[in-house]
Amino acid sequence: MSYANGRNLEKFNLINTIKKGKEYNIISFSSLQDRLDGVLTNLEVQAENLRAMGSRVSDVSVANELINFTQTSIMTNQANSEQQNSLRILG
Repeated sequence: MSYANGRNLEKFNLINTIKKGKEYNIISFSSLQDRLDGVLTNLEVQAENLRAMGSRVSDVSVANELINFTQTSIMTNQANSEQQNSLRILG
């Protein structure tokens, strides 16, 4: 093998090594991008679940306040009714 042919072979091998490295980097980057897309999708689902949970907590809080209001209203009405009945008996 002549010196010129040996140098050409070295250049060819070097170029192929660089091309393979670029291909590996592209594949590696694509794989990383796919994983990041998966993470992003997962975070979006978690954020939606948190919003839904917050809405349910709010609904429960409003329902609890409505129950308390209703109980207080019933007790007040009963007390007023008993007071009026007592006044009728006395009156």
